[in-house]
Amino acid sequence: MIGRPMTTTAHPGKGAELATVMLSIAQRLRRSPGCEIYLISQDASDSDTVRVTEVWRGEASAQAALATPPPQPGGAALP
Repeated sequence: MIGRPMTTTAHPGKGAELATVMLSIAQRLRRSPGCEIYLISQDASDSDTVRVTEVWRGEASAQAALATPPPQPGGAALP
């Protein structure tokens, strides 16, 4: 198992928008081979902080997820 915890901070006031984009990514990656967990959450004390927790069956599936194209055409910048 490979785990990747990440914390991302949106521009001020854009946490909900960032969480929506990350949820879109999560919905696609949850269907990827080897994905055990792909969880998105907003920090209770700072809504501009979004946390991602990924768990993959192995290194190959974790690396394949990194090659997945962005959810928006042209890889638009995150909020």
